[in-house]
Amino acid sequence: MQKTQWLDTARSIATLAVILVHILGVYINSYGSIDETSWAITTLFGSGIRFCVPFFLMLTGALLLNKDYTIKSFLKKRFSRILLPFLFWSIIYVFIQNNFQIDNSIKDLSSIFLKPTAFHLWYIYMLIGIYLIIPVVNQVTKGVSRNIILYYLLIWFAVLFFNLPLLSKLPKSFDLTYFSGYLGYVLLGFYLYRYSGNVFRYKKILFTIFLASVLFTFGFTYLYSTKYFKYADQFFNYLTPNIVLMSSSLFLLLMNSSSPHGKFTVLVNLISKYSYGIYLSHIATIMLLQFFLPHLFQLNLMSIIFVFLLCVIVSFVITYILNKLPFGKYFAG
Repeated sequence: MQKTQWLDTARSIATLAVILVHILGVYINSYGSIDETSWAITTLFGSGIRFCVPFFLMLTGALLLNKDYTIKSFLKKRFSRILLPFLFWSIIYVFIQNNFQIDNSIKDLSSIFLKPTAFHLWYIYMLIGIYLIIPVVNQVTKGVSRNIILYYLLIWFAVLFFNLPLLSKLPKSFDLTYFSGYLGYVLLGFYLYRYSGNVFRYKKILFTIFLASVLFTFGFTYLYSTKYFKYADQFFNYLTPNIVLMSSSLFLLLMNSSSPHGKFTVLVNLISKYSYGIYLSHIATIMLLQFFLPHLFQLNLMSIIFVFLLCVIVSFVITYILNKLPFGKYFAG
């Protein structure tokens, strides 16, 4: 795939995947309220798209590390890009949560600085922290060998095993906080992008790793959910080794795959261009669809596909129109 095209493709896939994650979540979180077979099939599909958030962070590492920029220029560019849309949509979600009652909404505006006003906005709070540390990490990546980065990634990967139920209850005498967060995905994306080279000849192995990770995620989610009679989301956690393997194997496959052609390329690039706005707005779209068209949320394949496509289209149109308004590009995302 062309050097930059695969980046747009990966961002577009991640954007679509995160929308599907939240649509399927309506059903996956309803364990016990729907029949077990339907829940299992939905959870299987949900297991295969948990790479979405890691992809965004890995792309951040691939694009922003080992670069020449000042702290001031980096922070100005990044925060001017994310903060205004984030605040705009946070306010929108405050009004939605309060059924557009002005008095209550105004009272709740201060909550924006305390907690996400919609559940998916947790990612932006986390991303702000990532952006603040990026200038430091950037200097590190410019001055150390690949083995130092690999050293960090190996310890980070090992520490993530303690997020799995089998090990999470073990006593933790050592402070491994520095190796336990989302920064690992940023460095992983940089490492794979810079040092992996051409791995096309290993595509069968990479696909096997991806498939095994999906089946592992689904299998243990199913086993723990049926054992405790409630949805067990531990294996869906982005900071687990199975999700790391799933994300990195697919990341490498995309890096070494052929680029899309013709109108499909145009579509991919449009989704990539407006991905931030689509991410911010898609939960509002789902909420509006649930309110005005609840009959669409039926537990069958055609309904899920239709709701997914409708959500993508509406979120894209909202973002596109907002961007075309005067000064809209500053708050639309």
